[in-house]
Amino acid sequence: MSLKNTRTTTSYLPFHIAQNLISLLERDKDYKLAMFVAVGIYTGLRGSDILSLKWKDIMDKPELVKVEKKTGKRRVIRLNKQFTDVAERLHDGLGVIDLEQHIFINRYGSKTIRLQYVNSRLKDALKRHKLESFTSGNISSHMLRKSLGRQVMEKNDYSEKALIMLSEIFNHSSPALTRRYLGITDAELANVYELL
Repeated sequence: MSLKNTRTTTSYLPFHIAQNLISLLERDKDYKLAMFVAVGIYTGLRGSDILSLKWKDIMDKPELVKVEKKTGKRRVIRLNKQFTDVAERLHDGLGVIDLEQHIFINRYGSKTIRLQYVNSRLKDALKRHKLESFTSGNISSHMLRKSLGRQVMEKNDYSEKALIMLSEIFNHSSPALTRRYLGITDAELANVYELL
């Protein structure tokens, strides 16, 4: 939590490091946290929207349809093969039978876990696996959303088109806001010209 009238910056985790974290968590049998990371980096949903998901929302479906809590806007997210493969493995690892069940329920099965708990577990996991050095700001579930954004930008050579697409995905008012949100620097943009 930040102090009143101060601004904090959430870091991002490089996409390949986040994918590695999923594998490490799966190896540790920490399937719920692995699933949270997977949903975060492959869909770009906010933490509160991730926590409200049920297994039926993602299993055996080509896309996820979600009304965002913060904006009230409807999003349709194509679920790629990498994500569905991970989701199936983690679903099997958790031994879930009822697809009506929320994905992220507490150990008693009585209610959904809280975002503060996820943030704490995420910090611990990054530290335990010596991956915190790949982040540069606050570690929270929000960094997974930014990881998706940074991956899209890198894969599209930091193009204006990628910024426009991400602006739509994140429901930002402008690509300039998306650029600031992702922390894309002028130096990174200047390097684009080296690729020509």
